[in-house]
Amino acid sequence: KVVQPYVLLPATLAGRGPDVAINVDNGLPVNYALRNAIHDVSTFDDFEEIITRFKYSSMVPYEFEGGYYALPNTQSFLVMFYRQDIFDERGWTVPQTWDQVKNFIPDLQKDNLQFYLPVNTILANSVVNPIFASMLFQRDGAFYRNDNKESDFDSPVAMEVFDFWTDFYTSYRFPLAADFLNRFRSGEMPIGIANYEAYNTFQVFAPEIRGKWSFALIPGTLDIDEHGNEIIRREVGASGSAVVIMNQSQKKQESWEFLKWWTSAPTQTSYARELEAILGPAARHTTPNVEAFQNLPWSVEEREVLLQQWEYAV
Repeated sequence: KVVQPYVLLPATLAGRGPDVAINVDNGLPVNYALRNAIHDVSTFDDFEEIITRFKYSSMVPYEFEGGYYALPNTQSFLVMFYRQDIFDERGWTVPQTWDQVKNFIPDLQKDNLQFYLPVNTILANSVVNPIFASMLFQRDGAFYRNDNKESDFDSPVAMEVFDFWTDFYTSYRFPLAADFLNRFRSGEMPIGIANYEAYNTFQVFAPEIRGKWSFALIPGTLDIDEHGNEIIRREVGASGSAVVIMNQSQKKQESWEFLKWWTSAPTQTSYARELEAILGPAARHTTPNVEAFQNLPWSVEEREVLLQQWEYAV
C-alpha cells in the first residue's frame, strides 16, 4: 500500500502495522528501535554479505548499540553545479576549496552574479544544514561525543566552523534562500551547491542550457596527510531514506528476503529504469546500491564525479 508517512505510527500502535515499510525517514529506524518497534536486521546470518551492496556511510544512521535497524532505500549528497559556458567566457576556474570560494566572490559580485549556498535545509530527510555539516567533517569535527551521548557543537572546532560558515552571509551577503533552478538557468547564479538529484531537474526543466553546465566535487578544506603532503578534504554531509522490518511482524524471515530482493542491484536497476521510462530523467532514483547506480544512464564523466564524491559521504 502507498500511504502517508504518519500512518505508520498509529498502525503500529494499533497492532495492524505492516511487516515492512519502505522509504521511511532515516531518523525513524533508531527512533523506533529505542521503543522496541523495529527488528534488528543484523541478526540475520547473511547481513554482513548484504551490506556490501552499499557504501559504509549509508548504514551509519541505522546503527544503535551494536544493532542495525534498517537497510538504505536511497542516499543523497551534495555536489557543486556550475555554468560551463559562463566560466569559459570569463576565464574562471571552478574553486576547489572554501578559501578559493571566498577569493572568487569578488569576481562574481563584480558582474552582479551570486553563489548559491542556502541556509535552509536542502538535502532530503536532513535536519541539519548539510553545508555546515560538510565543513565540520572536513575539519575532523563531529556532531556528538561521549559515545553519542552529548552534543559536540560547543567544541572549539564546531564554533570555528560555524563562524566560518555564517561569514558567507554576514560578510559576503549571500542570499539566505533563492530559486536556484531559475537563477542557474538565467545565469544569475552560475555556480552553487545542491544535492546531486538537482541534475535531474535541470535536465528536464532547463533544456535551453543543456550541454552548457556541469557539476564538480564540493569545495574542500586544505589538510596535510600522514606523509606530509598537502591534500583537499572533501567530506560531504549525506542523508537518505530507509526500508525496515517492524518488530510485530510474524514473518521476519520472509520480510528479510523481501528486503534483500528490494535492495539488490537487478531490482534497483529495473525500478530506476522504469521510473525514468514513465516520468522522465527528473525521476532518476538515488539508489544506495553501488552496482545499480553504475547501471543508470550517467555519462562517464558524471559517474566519475559522483562516485568520487560518494566516497567522501558522511
